[in-house]
Amino acid sequence: MFVAQEIFSSWTHKTDHFQKIHSRTGVPFSSMLFFDDENRNIQAVSKMGVTSVLVSNGVNVGALRQGLAKYSENVNTSEKNKQKWRTKFSKNSNSSEKSSKSSEKNENEEK
Repeated sequence: MFVAQEIFSSWTHKTDHFQKIHSRTGVPFSSMLFFDDENRNIQAVSKMGVTSVLVSNGVNVGALRQGLAKYSENVNTSEKNKQKWRTKFSKNSNSSEKSSKSSEKNENEEK
């Protein structure tokens, strides 16, 4: 389940950590889960697409459950958005093909 567990020194920026993890593992940011006790780190890493959870007393079972639930919601939302775009692209692609075929037909009839 866990490809990497990394601990970096706190004086480097968290986004650098996630870039390194991504480079080493190939795991997409959207498949990562991050816990931290500083909101600025949560905000920065979340912008990368990482599911991030602010914790005040370290990672405990409750925080882990919260993180897994949030991760699951993000994955489901992402999948729904992909489906919408596929459907939209497919409709646009089909209407473009029909329009193109219709134009070709009209050109051939005019000749």
